[in-house]
Amino acid sequence: MIKIVENKDINLFSKLYLKIYDLDISNYRQTYYYLETKLSPRESVGLIAYENEIPVGYLIANIFYFDNFKYAKLNEIGVVTEGRNKLIGSNLIHFMEKILKNKKCKSVYLECYKDSRLLDFYRKNLFLIVDDKVFMNKYLWKG
Repeated sequence: MIKIVENKDINLFSKLYLKIYDLDISNYRQTYYYLETKLSPRESVGLIAYENEIPVGYLIANIFYFDNFKYAKLNEIGVVTEGRNKLIGSNLIHFMEKILKNKKCKSVYLECYKDSRLLDFYRKNLFLIVDDKVFMNKYLWKG
């Protein structure tokens, strides 16, 4: 089962995030604020997947506008280790797509690491690699 959650449920997202990424509870505050920035934009989609009433996965997407073009960014998706290869991540993506279509979004994009497991997962969910785009970064301070 997948539920739409509001940004008031950042606590639930944070606990799930710590479990998925095997982080110590001492990282809770930093995780909470990180996820709060992802869920706080005016139009965000937050989803949590449950298996036997236990949270096993989450997804966060944000909606943006460019002139009359409405699109979304899939910011975060994660599934607990024991829930992987059970279509939980794919179900989260499909649920998100239905919401975005109802909100008249034309497309959804994401950024991910060049990891074959991740790339295979996104390809299976019909995401395409955009060949004419380059992701660039500039560090503003050393530390």
